Amino acid sequence: ITTTLQMSFTDDILRGNQSSIGFDAKTFFITIVLITIGLVSIYSATYEPGGSHIFYSQLTFAFAGIVLMLVIAYLPEGVLQFFAYPLYGLGLILLSAVIFFGTIRNGARGWFVFGPLSFQPAEIVKFFILISASRIVGLEARSLKNWRDMGLLLLIFLIPIGLILLEPDFGSASVYMVMMIGIGLWAGADLFLLFTLVAPLAVAICALIGNNEMYICLGVILVIMVAFRRSIWVTVTGFLISISSGFSTGYIYQNILLLHQ
Repeated sequence: ITTTLQMSFTDDILRGNQSSIGFDAKTFFITIVLITIGLVSIYSATYEPGGSHIFYSQLTFAFAGIVLMLVIAYLPEGVLQFFAYPLYGLGLILLSAVIFFGTIRNGARGWFVFGPLSFQPAEIVKFFILISASRIVGLEARSLKNWRDMGLLLLIFLIPIGLILLEPDFGSASVYMVMMIGIGLWAGADLFLLFTLVAPLAVAICALIGNNEMYICLGVILVIMVAFRRSIWVTVTGFLISISSGFSTGYIYQNILLLHQ
């Protein structure tokens, strides 16, 4: 088993031509600017005595994030390709475990607490999901202009989103959905196909927040679908799927999940 893993690992590195992702000066500069703006905002908001620890905590994480970004930028692509699926599996394990063994904060059971240390799996798993999704649409050269490959990308995100909603953490679930849209646009997905697959998920999240939010979301989705000017039956079918997603999610959450919490 060890020999097989070593051969697979070596093969992934060779197929990646042992090249690193490289240093993107433009992206690095934009990242530094955004981090600086965020730190200045936090510093101004926590200037009063007793709040400085928040600023220094964020400063520490920012520095660690920059170091990690640089390390990953110079890793051989084959390393990330090899660990993409194992990291995805690890991410699902963490998201599943926190539902049963996590600590509740802000109404969601989404944190692991070990003495003075704590972390939120949903934040860490974002990185794992992005690597896995990038491998699928990049290395395996899949086309996101057909239902099969677009559905596979949706599945990669749908599983962790479903686990996060069980915490329930609607904010993180929404971020994952935006990440999926970003990957789809980056990979050249058909816009209508991407929107049709994402719309039911968006309605489901809105339904968990409230009925009014769900109706507003459905209205926006209908307007956008009509704007694409596709055939009537395609538009109607896509909208009916979104409606079904909203009402079924709301019913399951209110009558099943809440009763067993």
